[in-house]
Amino acid sequence: MGILVRNNKVISAGGKILYRNVSPFELPNLKLYLSATRMVQQADESSVSSFTDFSGNSYHATQGTSGFQPKFDLNQFGGSTQAGIKFDAIDDRLIFNTAILKNTNVYTFQMLCKRNVLGTVGMFCYISTPSGISRLNINTTATSVSVAARVVDGEGAGSVTFVSNDLLEHLLQVTLNAGTMYVYWDGVLKGQFTFPSTTISNTNSAGCSMGANSGVPDNFLSCAIQGVSLSYNYSDPATIQAQYRGYLQRGYL
Repeated sequence: MGILVRNNKVISAGGKILYRNVSPFELPNLKLYLSATRMVQQADESSVSSFTDFSGNSYHATQGTSGFQPKFDLNQFGGSTQAGIKFDAIDDRLIFNTAILKNTNVYTFQMLCKRNVLGTVGMFCYISTPSGISRLNINTTATSVSVAARVVDGEGAGSVTFVSNDLLEHLLQVTLNAGTMYVYWDGVLKGQFTFPSTTISNTNSAGCSMGANSGVPDNFLSCAIQGVSLSYNYSDPATIQAQYRGYLQRGYL
């Protein structure tokens, strides 16, 4: 009783700030912020040639081939009240031609996503070097989601895998602090991985693809993505929770 939400702060009747809700715009060193909800609204089921970046860096995810363009769906998220970008698991994918993850071993990646078919196997998102070495990838098996990352080119990727096989929307949060990666699913820590080295060697990272692998496309996934953000900062557990509450309050990333 007497709880208010004002300016992204949850306030008690006595005026005490209980906690804050954080949006991607509030994260330091924001590099990328894609949001279907913030895009100029398109017709339902229309083709998407560009997924708009609202970070100010113009890192838009694009697809110039009409047959490979995903669809703009007005009712994918937020209890069928928020838009999403829908991929068909056949040939749809969006790509970045700009390197979005390089020269850093500290970052926070967020993605609001969902499967559209139970048990589907494929790739939500794949960030790699020009030679195809993965920097960060999020893929599904029939009953799980796996997040893999790499800091040093010559080392193997660290990964966290957890059970998930439903058609609900979920907020994935991956934060890397020098040598350790933490993976959260709907605000719950699902696992962590400590890398052997914290040396930064990812100076040649290429772009990214969504809905499939980058490079020669495969691993297409029947899924929808509402939003993606990437910031070059570490999010501690309190900030992770504030970001998750912000999503719950808004209904979108």
